[in-house]
Amino acid sequence: MPNTLIALHMIKYALIDDHRIIREGITSLMEEHSDIVLHFDASNGSEMQRKIGDLGPPDIILLDISMPVMDGYQTMEWLNQHQPNVKVLALSMHSEEHAASRMLMLGAKGFISKDVRNAELVAAIRYLYTGDRAYRALAPSLTTHLKPSLHHLLNFSNRELEYLRLCAQGLSDEKIADAMCLSRRTVEKYREALTQRLNLKTKNDLTNYAFRNGLANP
Repeated sequence: MPNTLIALHMIKYALIDDHRIIREGITSLMEEHSDIVLHFDASNGSEMQRKIGDLGPPDIILLDISMPVMDGYQTMEWLNQHQPNVKVLALSMHSEEHAASRMLMLGAKGFISKDVRNAELVAAIRYLYTGDRAYRALAPSLTTHLKPSLHHLLNFSNRELEYLRLCAQGLSDEKIADAMCLSRRTVEKYREALTQRLNLKTKNDLTNYAFRNGLANP
């Protein structure tokens, strides 16, 4: 790490992964960095909920995607509702764009593969906490599985994402309106705005887009 990138803040992180050896390995790595401190670890999202209740939220959560009991997608949805200020870095052995884009759509601030170099993971944590682009440059694997065009997904409102998720289920606008407790005209306005923003033409285009990008229910 260059001397110009000395971190000035203590970063509290939580590590959520069902594999003990992964948790122990990452925890051991972070112990080498005095500015990054383990707040707690957990084996799934349900255990994470209990520990947040007991200990309070961390600054950053390193969140595995594939876990029993409560997986990364379900955990991300819970965090959106109950701890929206916590920054989440999704971790996975899967490098598919599908998994990365879905986690970002659900609110994760970054996605990184578990096979990255140790220095990249540390830099990614510091980048999410500080926003310093110099740290981002040291973590080239952060969200690199995404197409550049997908980064605008972070700017979708919760209502727009909800509409896209329902589109991915193949629902009509009438049924989407019922599910969202909105008028059909309001739902049509969401459709018109989204097709324009995404440079698409029809409702079917939106449905295909939502399905391709992992917004259908698991």
